[in-house]
Amino acid sequence: MKIPYSIGTSCYFILLISLIAVGCKSNITTKQPDEISAPETKKYSFPKNLLTFQTGTFISEIDSATIMNAPYKLIVSIDFSCPVCIAEVDKWRNFYMENLQQRHVMMVLLCQSTDKYRYMKYLFKNKKLKEFPFPIYLDINNEGLKFNPDLTTATGKVKTVLVDADSKILYMGIPFDREENKKDLIKAIDSIGQVPFAHLNKQK
Repeated sequence: MKIPYSIGTSCYFILLISLIAVGCKSNITTKQPDEISAPETKKYSFPKNLLTFQTGTFISEIDSATIMNAPYKLIVSIDFSCPVCIAEVDKWRNFYMENLQQRHVMMVLLCQSTDKYRYMKYLFKNKKLKEFPFPIYLDINNEGLKFNPDLTTATGKVKTVLVDADSKILYMGIPFDREENKKDLIKAIDSIGQVPFAHLNKQK
């Protein structure tokens, strides 16, 4: 049977429009963006209210200004209400002496406490902990944790971070949990190279 020309033409156009619609829909669902912007690099937000504390009678040329103006800083949080954390204090001192001092990378030791730092002061005063060759910081309002909530793990541990002069985080982890973690931190420090000593002299 012969199909009238008008009906055949109409069917042809309907079929053509359907094919175009399917093609457009296919393009919409499969098209990928030309460029995916990388996520913004995280930065560390420093606490605004810190008190400095000298852990002993040792007088160092490294003062608070020297530490905070250093091009690279390792930021370590210590809760002096936590026995496990206190046990790591001497480890951090040794880590500084062995891995940071010769590279002129500063350590920012941020201390929290629920007893107004009485136990911390007792430990240093009675030589239960070795004194540090630089001042440490009392984070009296726990701003280090409040300003950087991503650093606290599900188990309550706080990650250590290595930052540059712009506070960009170069390393984030818990070095003393596993030997591999510690090696990763040392690798990150090694990648910096030798930091010039000039930033120390500028503060004098």
